[in-house]
Amino acid sequence: MKPIMAKKKNRNIVLLKSVDDLKDEIPYEEFAHQAHFRLLCKLIPDKHNEKINIEVVDEVNFDRAGLVYVFVIE
Repeated sequence: MKPIMAKKKNRNIVLLKSVDDLKDEIPYEEFAHQAHFRLLCKLIPDKHNEKINIEVVDEVNFDRAGLVYVFVIE
């Protein structure tokens, strides 16, 4: 019988309650470490169908495991 493992809470997840929660964030252009990041895809809101479409920009790394994903809201 396989032991049941308790799920660890991810302390990095921050739930946003409104766009106002982003007021203290800096623009990407001012982010000091942007050279260490690569654009993998663009998220395109589709309000009519209430979904987000994904436009892949970096085919090579898009499905690669072990990456940190940062989502930017304009």
